[in-house]
Amino acid sequence: MYRFQLPSIALLLGLTCPAMADELFDDDIITTGNICLGGGCANFEQFGLYAAALKLDPTSNWIISYDRSASTHPDTSWGLLFNERDAGGEEAFIVSDRSAGTEPFWVMAGAPDNALVVASNGNLGIGTRMPQSTIHAVSYQTPTIRLENIDGFSSNEWIMGGDNQFFFLQDGQGGPTPLFIRQGAPTNSFRIQANGDTGFGTGNPNAALHVSRSNGTGKFLIEETGGSGAADMFEMRNNGGSYITMSNTASDRDWFFTHENASQGRFIITASTNPSQGLFLDPDGDMTIGGTLTENSDKHAKMAIVPVDTAEILDKVSAMPVSSWTYKDDTSGARHVGPMAQDFYAAFGLGATETGIATLDTSGIALASIKALHAELNEAHGYIDKLHTQTQSDGQQIAELKANLALLTARMDVVENN
Repeated sequence: MYRFQLPSIALLLGLTCPAMADELFDDDIITTGNICLGGGCANFEQFGLYAAALKLDPTSNWIISYDRSASTHPDTSWGLLFNERDAGGEEAFIVSDRSAGTEPFWVMAGAPDNALVVASNGNLGIGTRMPQSTIHAVSYQTPTIRLENIDGFSSNEWIMGGDNQFFFLQDGQGGPTPLFIRQGAPTNSFRIQANGDTGFGTGNPNAALHVSRSNGTGKFLIEETGGSGAADMFEMRNNGGSYITMSNTASDRDWFFTHENASQGRFIITASTNPSQGLFLDPDGDMTIGGTLTENSDKHAKMAIVPVDTAEILDKVSAMPVSSWTYKDDTSGARHVGPMAQDFYAAFGLGATETGIATLDTSGIALASIKALHAELNEAHGYIDKLHTQTQSDGQQIAELKANLALLTARMDVVENN
């Protein structure tokens, strides 16, 4: 073993003297001073403020480790490159996999303080010397993570970042930002369970989509702002019937909007308190309700109120054809009686369309007709009463005439007998 008590072994190794032959040492080399390697080293080399124990001053700043171990052990060779990778290359510190021909690690010249820090607990800091999480990124601008996929034909990118207002996910090609989470959003604003159930406002969603609020703002809104006219805004699909349940947890009462699973396929609105009653709408258009139908006829809800000529309405009713018929789409073949909507509209001009009749209008026409018939009946009763009075008067006169005739006859008999 050779021991050198020199401030530098550069001169001893002949690094500044190209004419000297290579020297091979078969033992350890130990120096208590510093070492300078490379053609730029000189006698009495200055090692700087920090007294670098090893100083490299070559034309090509490579440190290469060749693995000569047996094939049963790792045999990758590694290199450290300082600055130029090749002529005119980037200024950087590079770790090179010499066996694979790759450069997996770069530190570019001019990188700021704390560009990459590994804390004693394993946390990784980017822009911070004290990372508080497994990965902790700090930036005076908006810190982001860019995910880029290069498939040989095109480049697809996503940017994930956060600032003093939002966490966001943005299309890295300058496109839209589909995801925003504003700072201060409450816990469990969005949660996906292991079974796929998704919750908004709940940490324990128990449905495929569970929205929960406790401040009176629970609301589900679907809004189309394209202005393209009618649109399919809500759709339910099932291999069978389906229904919507509206529950009042205070009264423990439910209402059901049901697409019937039975062959009839009716639309049904019923309550949990009496599910056999309610509204039943057949695909043919026939509707059955379990109670009464009340239509709004409040005088405070009406305007342009004018009286009608009931006699005229009665005349129109008398002239209107009334038929028995069956709806074309009614598979049951049920028979009905009534006027044609076109005739009704032509006679009275009532309703919003000439192909339908409102039950409120038919009731009103019927009541007006009844009122006209009642007026005619009262008039007839008056005429009858007058005839009756006249008949009574005529009967009295006849009785008096009969009495006078009888008296006259008696007198004539007396005259004849005398």
